[in-house]
Amino acid sequence: MTMMRALSSSWVAAVGVLVGANLCEAQTHDRWKLDYSQEKPQMFNYRYPSGEVETFWFVHYTVTNNMGRVIPILLDHTLYIETGRELQTDLKKVDPDAARAAAEDPTKFETLKYGTFISNVVQAEPIEYKIIEYHAKLGNRNLGIIRESIMELKNGDEKGRYYLNAREIREQRFIKAGQKLTGMAIFRGVDPRAQTIEVQISGLWDVLRIEQFLGDKEELEDFKIHYENRVLKYTYDFPGDPFHRERDVLTLKRQPQWTVKNIGPVASKSTIENLVATLLKVLAHCEELAKKNVADDKMQADVTAKFGLSEADFKISARIVSKALKDFGYDYDKSLYQNQVAVWKMHEWWVTNKSKLAFNEKTGKFEVREEVLPGTQKD
Repeated sequence: MTMMRALSSSWVAAVGVLVGANLCEAQTHDRWKLDYSQEKPQMFNYRYPSGEVETFWFVHYTVTNNMGRVIPILLDHTLYIETGRELQTDLKKVDPDAARAAAEDPTKFETLKYGTFISNVVQAEPIEYKIIEYHAKLGNRNLGIIRESIMELKNGDEKGRYYLNAREIREQRFIKAGQKLTGMAIFRGVDPRAQTIEVQISGLWDVLRIEQFLGDKEELEDFKIHYENRVLKYTYDFPGDPFHRERDVLTLKRQPQWTVKNIGPVASKSTIENLVATLLKVLAHCEELAKKNVADDKMQADVTAKFGLSEADFKISARIVSKALKDFGYDYDKSLYQNQVAVWKMHEWWVTNKSKLAFNEKTGKFEVREEVLPGTQKD
């Protein structure tokens, strides 16, 4: 599974390493969405002890979970400016037929065709803290008090945490129901000639989309599974020359727009491994509850409270695994606990064969391919 540079390789890695229960792959029947708002991007001139001055851009934003369940954090900010020629190698950007086709679909059309992506990278502490001090208006205080105030904001309280950088946002791993996180995205090396600046935010929507899902056991082959990144874009105009840019006024060019960036089919072993691990982890919890004679309805309520997953999640996850690998006899009319034999079969088959698997794009399945060593004689 590959992605454009704009989507950031770190964001893909986050999908792969989430082995906890609240996997975005498992929540496919009802795609989650995080609410997002941000302030207008601002410039900040940082003066080094040597006297040298460097210009940074920062965006203060808030992300809120109003979905009523725990959601994994896959948030990624990228700044896109129209200057630079780094994207000319992308044939889809310069091919006129592709450009005309994209122009007819507002979800695929991008006004900035040639430009530079700048990632939200964690900056050195003095730079980050000076920007926070400026934005939070913490000046005219002792440096120790300012630092202590910033740490209190980052640690937060029951209402939320504030001024989190990209690393601290990711370390959260999940955002709880009703929780609000406030972050600061900082960008370095923005071309002073740039007159169009676009902030692109990934990870606000569930990355998994099921196409033509009919939900009937007899028609399990009639759906396609896609990874699809919905990117929110704030586009600003920044008129004027490169000199005294802090005096120029940044204006929102248009209302924020969503753009769909397709990533491709489910052809990743890590995706299947996460799904199998999640099913097995929840099943192990169900077996512990069964030993305590917990009733089926209370068992499901406990699983939902602990993992944030419903029976529909397990059924769809089992369908994905069965479609990608083979039929394991999972009965979709029964609960996950009642399908324990099928889940253990999935796990056993996966552990035995995962090193031999190769994805067949024609069938959309993983196939076991035995490697024959050179010089081996057939019987």
